[in-house]
Amino acid sequence: MKNKTTTYILVCLVAIIWGVVAFKIFNHIHQATIVDEEFIPGSGNSQIKLQFNEKPKLLLNYDDPFLKENVYQSNTKTTNRVVYDVSSGNISGRIKTNNSLTPKEEIIWPGISYSGIILNDKTHEELTIVEISDKTFLMREGEIQDEVELVKAYADSIIVEYKKKKSKTIFKSK
Repeated sequence: MKNKTTTYILVCLVAIIWGVVAFKIFNHIHQATIVDEEFIPGSGNSQIKLQFNEKPKLLLNYDDPFLKENVYQSNTKTTNRVVYDVSSGNISGRIKTNNSLTPKEEIIWPGISYSGIILNDKTHEELTIVEISDKTFLMREGEIQDEVELVKAYADSIIVEYKKKKSKTIFKSK
């Protein structure tokens, strides 16, 4: 008899808990769909006007994302804050303009191919087989041949740096 009363009490308790959970979910979903008709555009109250205490201003002190890949770069940068007032169309702040654009130095890479890594039996040192401009070299990491530095060697690729300016990943030739 004791087990039956405990079972009935627990079943009622579980039903109450699940009822509360279902009520909260239903209440949350129901509240999200209720919309006040006064704020619906076109519902008869079309006299809503937006008013600002201040006129909006745009801050224009950021890099142009479209000019990052451009071949030309300017010698001077604008470091001052530039503000554009939307309502009046005025620009405040100091703006530097530079008409003297200089082309970036274009790096022409030599022909580089990667053949693999060999292990020196005597010193147990890894040597990388790199072909630069039709010349084959056995290189260690950090070594420079024909202005090409072997930065890092992996089983399937190498990272090389040319003239200490630009690095590139070369994959193993098959």
